[in-house]
Amino acid sequence: MKDDKLIWPDDKTNEEIIAAALSDPDAQPWDGKGKVVHARDVPEKVARLKKATEEGFRKWRADQEADRGMVRLDPDVLAHFQKGGDADVQRLVNDTLRKVMEDG
Repeated sequence: MKDDKLIWPDDKTNEEIIAAALSDPDAQPWDGKGKVVHARDVPEKVARLKKATEEGFRKWRADQEADRGMVRLDPDVLAHFQKGGDADVQRLVNDTLRKVMEDG
């Protein structure tokens, strides 16, 4: 049964979709700083935003990995910590190492 609240995709072209959006004063494309941009500029601005976001994410991810460090576990050690099923292996390893540090 079709839910009448859902918006189902149709065969409208990009131009028709942009024209419909531009006819709605509350749906105007903007630059993120409060300035409305022309519809022809939207794909270029979206591409730039996407690229900047992806580059920012890659840099953030690299920074996170550099801060944390990487440890490779032998297969049998990893299997031991995975015995619990869906348990968070990283948390279990950290808890175990923390206990060793405290007992040490």
